[in-house]
Amino acid sequence: MQPDDLTEWTPISLRWERSGPVIDWRRMNERRFVEPLFDQTIHKHQQEIPGGNLTTPAEILLTHTAPARPPAGFIFHASRCGSTLVAQMLGALPQNIVLSEPAIFNQVLYPRPRGSAVTDADQADLLRAVIGALGRPRDGGEQQCFIKFSSNAIGKMPLVRRMFPDVPWIFLYREPVEIMGSYLRFSADRLPPGITDAGLVEGDPSDLAELRPEEFWARVLAVRFSDALTFYQPGKTMLMNYAQLPGAALGPMLEFFRINCSPEDIEQMRRAATRNAKEPSKKFHSDNNQKRRAVPASAQAFVERLIMPQYRRLESLRTVGSPDSVPVVAP
Repeated sequence: MQPDDLTEWTPISLRWERSGPVIDWRRMNERRFVEPLFDQTIHKHQQEIPGGNLTTPAEILLTHTAPARPPAGFIFHASRCGSTLVAQMLGALPQNIVLSEPAIFNQVLYPRPRGSAVTDADQADLLRAVIGALGRPRDGGEQQCFIKFSSNAIGKMPLVRRMFPDVPWIFLYREPVEIMGSYLRFSADRLPPGITDAGLVEGDPSDLAELRPEEFWARVLAVRFSDALTFYQPGKTMLMNYAQLPGAALGPMLEFFRINCSPEDIEQMRRAATRNAKEPSKKFHSDNNQKRRAVPASAQAFVERLIMPQYRRLESLRTVGSPDSVPVVAP
C-alpha cells in the first residue's frame, strides 16, 4: 500500500528492474543528515528504528515530488582530498542541508538496467526528482541544500549541468602523490575483484584487471583531473586545493556559494574542521607524510607522467585564472 503523502518519506536507493526503475523509501521524519556520509545516516536510523521502509515504482517519485528550489552548491572532488571535511563544515550549520554522496545518485547516474533501455532523459528526470526529494527542508531551520557527489560523478557533469545549469560548483583536489598514497597504503599487488567493472576508467575490464594497482589508480585520477579541466566554467567553478583547507572553506567558498554567515557560524564551522571528517569523534591529524611514504617509486613515475600535467593546469587556473601550456597526456 502506498501513502498518498510522501512528504515524510525519503528515497534512499534505486534499482533498475525489468519492469523499470523502482525506488526504496524510508520514513525519516525530521532526521537531519549529519553523519559524514548520507548512507551512514540512513543505516543509523534503520538500526535505531526498525521498519519504516517502502518500495514503489520510480513514477511515484516523479509524480509526487513537488518542484523545489535548486541546490545552493555542488561539491565535486578527486577523492581523498578534503571533500568530506568541507561537507562536515557546511553541515555544522543547522540552516544547511548537506547530502554527502548518497548511493542513490550513483544508481541514477550509472544505471545497470535489467533488460530495459535507459535514456539520458530518463536519468535527467530521475536525478532532478531525487535531488528535489532529498533537498527539501526537514525542520524549520533548514534553508539551503548542498550536494557532495562521489568522486567519479565529475564525469557526468554534462547531465548534471543540463538539469542545474546555474548551480555553482567547486572541485577539490590534492597533490596527486598524496591521493595515491591513500589508494596504495593497504593495497595488494592485484586490484580487488570487480573494481575494473565499476566504470572508473574507460577500457576493457579484463585488460584493466591486468594492470598493477599504481597504474590503474593513476589512470583513474588522471581522468578525474582531466574532467575537471574540461568542465571548468569561469564564474561557476571554484577550484580548491586540499592544502588551502580549512581556510578556503571559511572565506572564499562561502563568498562563492553566496552564503551569509555570522561570526558564530564561522566559529562553528571552524570547530568542525578540527575533527576527523570521516570520524568526527576524533581530532584531525595530518597524515600527508605518511601518504607520501606509501607511494613507491614505480607509482610516482605514473603520477608524474599521467596526472601531474593536469594538476599543474588546475593549479594555474586556480592561482592565475588561466591554464598553462603543459600538455595533457591521455591516460
